[in-house]
Amino acid sequence: MKMTRGNGNNGHSEKMSAWPKTWSGAPDDLPLGRGLVGEFHQFVEHLQASGLVARTVRRHFDNLWLLGGKIVSDAECYGELDIPAAEHLDKVLDAHDGPLVSDLGPEEQREFDGTCRKFFRFRRDARPACLD
Repeated sequence: MKMTRGNGNNGHSEKMSAWPKTWSGAPDDLPLGRGLVGEFHQFVEHLQASGLVARTVRRHFDNLWLLGGKIVSDAECYGELDIPAAEHLDKVLDAHDGPLVSDLGPEEQREFDGTCRKFFRFRRDARPACLD
């Protein structure tokens, strides 16, 4: 298998713009989904520019889709659709792992947690010091 480095967007922006509809159970879900995609964009660009192998970028990309779906689903269930996307991310991400996804096996959950940790660090490091 040929491994290529992640460069260019590989259609990620176009794919991400469709994510809110894939997560949506109702039209009320769409604004939160769009907000999450907005939060994910810079991280995806960072991953693509970081020199990671394309397969690794794709794994993180897929895990972000899963994270967005988990957040939207939970927000719908708990009546939290009006909370901004950034606050949802602050609530579910930390330096250790991501939210538990019941459909994932142990190895898939570990990979998902790895993406969540990486995204947590990216958001933490990108935040201006005056906000900490």
